[in-house]
Amino acid sequence: MILAIDFGTSNLKAALINKDGIFFNYYTQEVQSEIDRDICQISSNIYLDFTTNYINSIDASKVEAIILSSNGPSFIPLLSDIKIRNNSFSCKSGKTRLWMDKRGSKYSKRVSEFYHKYIDGSFFLPAILNIKENEKDLYNKTIKFLTIDGFVNFALTKKAYTVNNADGLKDYYWNEDSLNHFNLDKSKFTDFIKCGEIIGNVDKEVADKLNLKKDVKVIAGGSDFYFSIIGSKVNRENILVDINGTSEGLNLCSSKPLIDNRFLCYEHPLDNLYNISGVLSNSGVALNWLRKILNIEDLDFEEVYELSKKAKKNSLIFLPYLNGERAPIWNPNATATLFNLTVDSSKEDIANAVIEGTIFAFKSVLEILESYDYKIDEIHVTTAKKESDYYHQLKSDITNRTFVVYNTKSAELLGLSLLAYTSLKQYPDLKTAIEKLSLNKKVFIPNKSKQEYFIRKYELFNSVYEQTNKLMSKSF
Repeated sequence: MILAIDFGTSNLKAALINKDGIFFNYYTQEVQSEIDRDICQISSNIYLDFTTNYINSIDASKVEAIILSSNGPSFIPLLSDIKIRNNSFSCKSGKTRLWMDKRGSKYSKRVSEFYHKYIDGSFFLPAILNIKENEKDLYNKTIKFLTIDGFVNFALTKKAYTVNNADGLKDYYWNEDSLNHFNLDKSKFTDFIKCGEIIGNVDKEVADKLNLKKDVKVIAGGSDFYFSIIGSKVNRENILVDINGTSEGLNLCSSKPLIDNRFLCYEHPLDNLYNISGVLSNSGVALNWLRKILNIEDLDFEEVYELSKKAKKNSLIFLPYLNGERAPIWNPNATATLFNLTVDSSKEDIANAVIEGTIFAFKSVLEILESYDYKIDEIHVTTAKKESDYYHQLKSDITNRTFVVYNTKSAELLGLSLLAYTSLKQYPDLKTAIEKLSLNKKVFIPNKSKQEYFIRKYELFNSVYEQTNKLMSKSF
């Protein structure tokens, strides 16, 4: 079977998955990052520990191949070789710089000018330039800058690569010209490997210590969003995948590319198609903030939704930009706003406004795509812990779109397994692998009677953003 592991921002997941897409030994672990103003980081050892702990907990003889994905753009400054001792890895490394870290923002302009396109400060070059200029000791001690999946792949195989999921994404990484231009030490950067290629077998000593077979292959995975697309049964154009976790990604499969710097556009996992991507930074962040600020952290997300259902109809508006924003406004200085708050506003009203605000932000991305005459037949959803039937129906009502939710423990892990089986020649191509997959689904259709109310609130949402945007970067 395939051992698939996804290193998400707030959840790590692993499972053994057979060719029919059936999960065995599914396991998930929540992790908490350190967030302080512009800093967002986490201990890098958690990824190595999660991997070895999981392998040690299963019958490792069943593993045929291993494939990993991770959140991004996140990276790890590796400070030493990775050793296997007993049945666990050890090394020296800096903390993982997660994609929400803003310390590279002041270098975004320089990198954007070099590439003649907007490169957000969360991407690799701006973030690493910040380390070079402001954390010189860490930069000098770093032997390799690795993505999270690249870090664990290196531990398993002793081969250091960065997985590039599509040629159209190459400007968001690095190349020889950019490393020369910014005077970065090329020895600290890896070569690239294509998604789906076999990196190599698990290192012999690692296999011995973890009771893996000697011929277990490690296959290049890469960015987690890529596998959410595959695992959401996208087998043709005009399907949009809503990948909702700590952040939220909208990924439209299309036969025509989009040239608009507010979006990323690159090759789709399926041949001869494009993936048009808009990424929202705050969908999950806002709900976690809501629980904290209302002192209801003891409530699970379903209970939070029950709370919001009790809200009265009102004009309370929430701009969800708690951590800046990526698509479509690409403003790291964007801030959240709670507008029309009165003495009569209840915690139920606030909860409802926050939930609606994240969906209005989602709708704003949809509208831009529609302005380019892109057709969206339906929206496939990758489920997250914070979602429920109520949330999906509300999203359908606000956006006036049909949502399809497939029943799977993890679209990322499922997508990883499908690519791995295709790489091992057990499927002729990825499209065949996706189409052979049988999953139950729920369909959510918009309630037309609610359209007028949500249209008015959405117009107010946009007006609040337009009026407050110029004030967002002001600080004391």
